Amino acid sequence: MLSSVAQQAKDLRQQLKAVFPLCKFRVRSSNYSMGSSIRVSWIDGPTVAEVDAIASGYESIRRDEGSGEILSGGNRYVHCERRFSIAVFEAAVMTVCRDWGVEPVPPVVCGPSEFSSPHIPHEVNPQRVGGGVKDLQWLVMDYLAERSFYPVQEVDEEGDRGGGGAGEAEVSVLKPGSPWNASAPHATAADLQAVEVVENHAKDGFELFFPGKPDPATRQLLRACGFRPGKKKSGDRSGQWFWYAKRTEGTTEFVLGLTG
Repeated sequence: MLSSVAQQAKDLRQQLKAVFPLCKFRVRSSNYSMGSSIRVSWIDGPTVAEVDAIASGYESIRRDEGSGEILSGGNRYVHCERRFSIAVFEAAVMTVCRDWGVEPVPPVVCGPSEFSSPHIPHEVNPQRVGGGVKDLQWLVMDYLAERSFYPVQEVDEEGDRGGGGAGEAEVSVLKPGSPWNASAPHATAADLQAVEVVENHAKDGFELFFPGKPDPATRQLLRACGFRPGKKKSGDRSGQWFWYAKRTEGTTEFVLGLTG
């Protein structure tokens, strides 16, 4: 039979899976002499605030009725830790550097362990960016903390069925290529420089066309930023694979990073 905290951790994992089925959560429980704890960790995906809104319901903390101070013993704490893939972190570094005018873009490193997080090495981490008090690593983490990378967009293919289709109407091709993607240190850069970005006004979204199959790092970045693969069913591009996403603040910012 599972202990009380282990059962709570199991229930929490199941609820997170039901709400965010495409995100893999690691949920671990611990017992100690004065109480227990549950730790939740994941990569990219939803924000800490989104997960904590669910996880906090599994917390049990005793407080003094008068002062509100936490009483010792018998408490169950829940801790949420979000880490980032190197592809998402690199994209964030490039975006923040572009927005703050930081040049050159510093490299990103990550240890071999699955628990390692990508980061900017201290010796190349710009300090007091923009004349402020924050360094670049801090600004990047602030940027990432506010953004959900959980893929929620779904393709609406109704407009692609039949002759012409409403989904093929009124598109504008945006010019690809910019310092933002040209400075990417991995193979992702070659894909992002070659991509054709199409703004689909009829579906209020973006479509990305690559000359070939994007490399794994690029596909990971696209999914993290809310894009999904699809195949055109009609029009001049019938049969061609592409990546699509609805227009949101996040996808718009990503596309602006591609097009300058």
